[in-house]
Amino acid sequence: MAIFVVVRVLDTAYAQLNGAQVQFKLGSGAFVTLAPSSVDGAVGHETAVNALPGTTTRCTVRVTKPGLFPVQQDLLLTTTARPAALTFDGAQDINVRNIDRHSRDSGDVNFDIYVVPGELRDASSSIPPILAQTPPLFPAPNPSGQRRPAIPAPILDPGRIQNVVDLAAIILSTPTNPAAGQHKQVTAKLAGKLFFVERTSTPQLLAVYVPDGLGFLKQFSTKTNAPVPRAYHLFFHPSIPDHFTNPYPFSYSYIDLIARYLRAEQHWAIGKELMYQHEASKKRCILVFPVGAKGTGFGTLATQRNVLKLLQELNYWIQRMVGVAVPSQPKPVAHLAVSGFSAGIRQVLGVLGQDRVTVFNDDVLREVYSFDGIFVTRDANNKEVLDVPSTDACCAAMRAWFRGGQNGRALRVYTQGRIWFDRLRDVFPGATFVPGRDGALEMSSAQNTILFAPSVFWNGLNEPLRSQAVSTNPNELYKTVHQFIPALFVQHAIKFNGMG
Repeated sequence: MAIFVVVRVLDTAYAQLNGAQVQFKLGSGAFVTLAPSSVDGAVGHETAVNALPGTTTRCTVRVTKPGLFPVQQDLLLTTTARPAALTFDGAQDINVRNIDRHSRDSGDVNFDIYVVPGELRDASSSIPPILAQTPPLFPAPNPSGQRRPAIPAPILDPGRIQNVVDLAAIILSTPTNPAAGQHKQVTAKLAGKLFFVERTSTPQLLAVYVPDGLGFLKQFSTKTNAPVPRAYHLFFHPSIPDHFTNPYPFSYSYIDLIARYLRAEQHWAIGKELMYQHEASKKRCILVFPVGAKGTGFGTLATQRNVLKLLQELNYWIQRMVGVAVPSQPKPVAHLAVSGFSAGIRQVLGVLGQDRVTVFNDDVLREVYSFDGIFVTRDANNKEVLDVPSTDACCAAMRAWFRGGQNGRALRVYTQGRIWFDRLRDVFPGATFVPGRDGALEMSSAQNTILFAPSVFWNGLNEPLRSQAVSTNPNELYKTVHQFIPALFVQHAIKFNGMG
C-alpha cells in the first residue's frame, strides 16, 4: 500500500487558492517544494511518502503566499496499525482546517490536508509590553486641557462591570410623552473575549470583542440544519492625529486608542465604552474596531469587496480561536452593521458605494449607523467648513442602499448637523416624527432613527448626563457633544437592531 500526502490550499471562503508555495518535509530531511497538479478533480500538491510499516514518522507542511501569513503544521504519520493514520503533532495550527483520509482505486491511500492561509493572526503577545510602558505626555490634550488617563491594564478584565447610559426608544420628550427622554444607568458585565488581531495590510491591527453566548460551537441551525450567519458591527473611528507615537500599530498611542474607545468611562473627555455598550444592548453582536494609521488611515479596507473578505477571514479565524476544528462559513457569511464616527463617515460612504458586490450589498450589509458623521473641506482661508457635496453624496448612497428598509435594512443617524435630517427625513416610511426643545427633531421607527440634536439641546440635559456629555467651558460645547455622541448612542443603535 502506497501513501500519498495531498495538500489542498483554500481561502477563508473555502474556494481554491492559487499561487501559494507548498513545501513538505519528511522526518529530518529537507523541505521539498510540491508542484500543483490535478488530484481527484481538484488542484492539490501531492507527494508520495515512503514510510516503513510499523513506524511513526514526523513530517511538516509549510505554505506561503505573498500578502498572507505563513502556515506551518507538524504531523505524525503512523503505520504501526492498519489503516495508517496522519494526525497533528501537537496543536492544530489556526490556519489548518482538517485532515481527510481517502482510499485510491489501487488500494493506496491519500491523506488530504486542508490549509487555509489568511490575513489575520493573534497579536495578543504584542500588547503586554506596550501596556507596561510609561505613558507619554500627550502633546494634544482634550479640548478642556485635561490629560487622558493611562491605559487601563489589562484592557479587558474578565467579568469587569461598568455602568452604561440606557435610553428609551424615543429620545426626545414632548408634553404628551414627557418620559420618553428619560434615561437610566444599567450595569454591563464583560462576559466575552477581546482579541487583538494583526493583519498583513492596513489597518494592521483590529480589536475584536466577541460576546459570550454566540454559539460558535453550535455550527448549524436546529431548524434548517444550515450554517448560521453571525452579527458583526464594524466601527470606523476618525482620522489619526499627528501626535500619535510610532511605530504603527504597536505603540502606546494606538493601544490607548483601543482602550479609550472600547473600555474607558462613558464620558466626552475620557472614552466611549463600546464593549460595555454592546453588552448593555443585550444583542449577540461581534464588535470589530480596526485601528487606522497616521497618514494612511484604513488603507483600502472601506469597499464592499474588501469588507466581505475581512468578514470571511474573521468568521474563520474567530471560530478556530475558540476551538472549532472545522469552522463553518454560512451564506451569507454574516449580517453586518457598519458605522462611522466623525470623519469615520467617509469609510461608511466607501463601504456603501465602492466595489459593489451584490451578495454583500443585498444580504450581508443590514444596518448603517452615523455617529455625528461629518464631511469637512477647507475654504480659501484654509478654514474647515462643511463639505456639502460629500454630505449629499453620502445621504444619496444611504437612500439607495436603504430602499425603504427592504430585507431588514436599518439606518440610524445621530447628528448635530441639520443637513442630515433634511436630506433623509422622507426615507423612512411610517416613521414617527417627534419635535423637541431647542430645535431638536427625531424620526423613528423599528428600522430607523434620525436624531438631530443641536449643540444647545445638550446644555438642557439633566445631571448627571449633562456633565458626561458637555464641558463646563461653553466655547467647547460642539466639540464635547461631538465626542459624546458615540459614547451614548452605540448602545441605542445595537439595542434596536434586527440582527442579534
